[in-house]
Amino acid sequence: MADSFNGIEQFHDQQEGRAEDSNPNKRYHIKYRVSEKPEWHEGWFTITELIDKIGTDFIVGLGCHNYIPPLQDIAPNLKVLIVRDLYDQSGLRDLSKLTRLEVLDLSGNSFSGGLPDVIGDLGNLKMLNLNACKLTSLPESFSKLTRLEELELSGNIFSGGLSDVFGNLGNLKKLKLYRCELTSLPETFSKLTRLEELHLPENNFSSGLPDVFGDLGNLKKLILDTCKLTSLPESLSKLTRLEELNLSGNYSFGGLPDVFGDLGNLKMLNLNACKLTSLPESFSKLTRLEVLDLQWNNFSSGLPDVFGYLGNLKKLNLDICELTSLPETFSKLTRLEELYLSRNNFSSGLPDVFGDLGNLKKLNLDRCELTSLAESFSKLTRLEELHLSENNFSSGLPDVFGDLGNLKKLILGACKLTYLPETFSKLTQLEELHLSGNNFSSGLPDVFGDLGNLKMLILGTCELTSLPESLSKLTRLEDLDLSGNRFSSGLPDVFGDLGNLKKLNLDACRLTSLPESSSKLTRLKELKLSGNNFFGGLPDLFGGFGTKLFPGMFHSSKFLSSFMIYSFSKLTQIG
Repeated sequence: MADSFNGIEQFHDQQEGRAEDSNPNKRYHIKYRVSEKPEWHEGWFTITELIDKIGTDFIVGLGCHNYIPPLQDIAPNLKVLIVRDLYDQSGLRDLSKLTRLEVLDLSGNSFSGGLPDVIGDLGNLKMLNLNACKLTSLPESFSKLTRLEELELSGNIFSGGLSDVFGNLGNLKKLKLYRCELTSLPETFSKLTRLEELHLPENNFSSGLPDVFGDLGNLKKLILDTCKLTSLPESLSKLTRLEELNLSGNYSFGGLPDVFGDLGNLKMLNLNACKLTSLPESFSKLTRLEVLDLQWNNFSSGLPDVFGYLGNLKKLNLDICELTSLPETFSKLTRLEELYLSRNNFSSGLPDVFGDLGNLKKLNLDRCELTSLAESFSKLTRLEELHLSENNFSSGLPDVFGDLGNLKKLILGACKLTYLPETFSKLTQLEELHLSGNNFSSGLPDVFGDLGNLKMLILGTCELTSLPESLSKLTRLEDLDLSGNRFSSGLPDVFGDLGNLKKLNLDACRLTSLPESSSKLTRLKELKLSGNNFFGGLPDLFGGFGTKLFPGMFHSSKFLSSFMIYSFSKLTQIG
């Protein structure tokens, strides 16, 4: 039932079968579900056909497109109704007869004139979706929907405020009011004491949130991102059951209140882009916090020691925070699995505390002005994904890489590398390796042959002029990017051994021909060859490639019109 409420896919815009309602042969585009079965079926039916096919007692779910058939005749036991693209609001006039209806989805229809009062007769409704219905107000009869548990009103315009009828919806557990041009909330909101999820993003609460929030004591999830908030009410401290709080994109926070320390059940906290410069001492009380997002704030004066108390943290985002160092207490975050520190300035090096983060699986240090890595890095033996792009490792990578034996993804693009350490051969679990924008003019080491699990290898613009013979051992490789290198002397025959290749990028490689062994790449689906010099024509090998070559593969390439058109005739599709 919940899946139905979240949206049945849009029906195709078919125009057939439209006639006056009095026509018994009129066909309706209907989607239906029968009792005890989750599957939905779709087709065009007359009312008689539908009743004869299923019987009125068994239809519990119905989806209608453009026109609403006489529902009371089809499905008096209807529990789920989805209506799309209404042309005539009068189609809702018989809603009051559907007394067993529990789920009603009217999203995307236009009710600029308001909802009909009959909506209040649907006393058994539990879920109601009115997303993007051009509503500006709600009828008084709304107060009768006392069994409603989930209400979606996002994308409407309530700039005049919400009605006091909300105070009667005492069974509401989930309420969504995204982008509704709200500036305040009615006092009757305090009566929604069973509310567990409240979504209010992209509204304008610059004048502050009302104290009624303190009465929503069962709230577990509160979304207030991009609401132009400048402060938080003291009553927030009463939300002791809150587990998820999103305050991102509120750029005018002058700081966080100490009441944060009272939200002891918080597990997820998003403070992205709040222009914070510090954190209150009470932050140390958030000991159950598992996910913390602090990116796009300014902690140039350093992070507080309170981080040492957040021992249950599993994911921490500190991207773009103007950090230059990390506190020693960072070493206590021993359960941390994901850490994002990109675009900070660690030119003075990373602290040895990294060695204590033994459960790390994903670490992002892109663009951090790094020139070396601490020896303690070798202790991150569970690390599976490491991002180090756009740092300066011109003096080389340390041998500690050989200890990161569980690495599956390694990003080292534009790091001013000129060689790779021999210990690289120990990264036998590696599946994805990015090395583009480095200078390997002296060639790649043979250690590549030991990376037998590689599926993706990115070596674009690396000043390469040749490839090692050991490349032939990368038999699991599926995606290879060699664009922007200089292979004017040709590619080696080892390409023929890369039989699992699906994507190959050889753009702008100064190629004049392809090796005959390329015909063995029978699984290739995407091939890029633009910006090369095929004056002598292409070899008769394209018929051995896969079913599709990448559109524009010869864009800006120089090749004779007399190339082997015969081989192209063997392709089933180009572009």
